[in-house]
Amino acid sequence: DVRRAIKDVDRLSDVVKSDIRMACKSLLRLYLDMDPNHLITMGAQMDSAFELVQLVFGGVFRKDFDQRAAALREAVAATVSADRGIHEMVFAELQAMALVESDVRQIRTSARRILDGAAAASAAKPG
Repeated sequence: DVRRAIKDVDRLSDVVKSDIRMACKSLLRLYLDMDPNHLITMGAQMDSAFELVQLVFGGVFRKDFDQRAAALREAVAATVSADRGIHEMVFAELQAMALVESDVRQIRTSARRILDGAAAASAAKPG
C-alpha cells in the first residue's frame, strides 16, 4: 500500500539522517582540533570541517554533493558571524539535512532554520 511505503521512506530518511549526524560527530572529534566546547569556528576550522565531510561523503553519497555543499556553505556564511562558530552537533545536523534534502533549492532555507533554532536554544541557556 502506498501509505505504508511513504511511511517507510520517511522512517528510512530519519535513520539515514541519524547515521550521518553520528558519523559527522565522530569524524569531527577524530580529525578536527576543536575547543573543549566542541565549537567549530568560522574561517580555516570551518573550511577544514567542510573538507573533511566532502572527503568522506562527496564521492559516494550524492552526484550533486558539490552543489549541496555550496548551498550549505552559503547559508552558514550568511547566518553565522565571522567571530563566532557553530557547535559540532549543529554542524552534523546541517550536513545530514543537506545530504538528505530532496530539493537542493531548500537547503539554504532549511539550514537557516536549523541555525536560528540553535541560536535561540543557546540564548535560552542560563550562564
